[in-house]
Amino acid sequence: MARIYHLEGKKGATWYLDYNLDGRRMRKRLGRSKKLAELALADVQVKLERRELGFAAKDRNLKDFIAEYLNYAKGNKAPKSCDRDMITLKHFMDCIQADKLSAVTASKIEAYKTHRREQGAKPSTLNRELNTIKAMFNKAVAWKSPVW
Repeated sequence: MARIYHLEGKKGATWYLDYNLDGRRMRKRLGRSKKLAELALADVQVKLERRELGFAAKDRNLKDFIAEYLNYAKGNKAPKSCDRDMITLKHFMDCIQADKLSAVTASKIEAYKTHRREQGAKPSTLNRELNTIKAMFNKAVAWKSPVW
């Protein structure tokens, strides 16, 4: 729910917009015009109803993000580490069958672990692969990629 209100100051009334978004209180100063404040209120109410307001951006393609992460790895890791990352992420993509970054869920990672164990991967190999996947998703958070 959104609302407008005004506060009296030395130069007259100033209108404010107040609404809740994902559990956070958002307030904006709108100015002295009541008509503009009412228009802003109507606009915010429509956007809240359509869920167009928020902090999340559009979802990213998983293949594109992996390519970006591998470019980062080439410039910041040893060549053998980069090769291991490429192999690990190829196994990961082949197993989970996800198109978007947000489609990777805990259950898909568990399925990946089971699949790799069935293929005969040793526990230490699986741990290294999971560390690579974890590092990739930590970079997604650090780079402020959508959904994370």
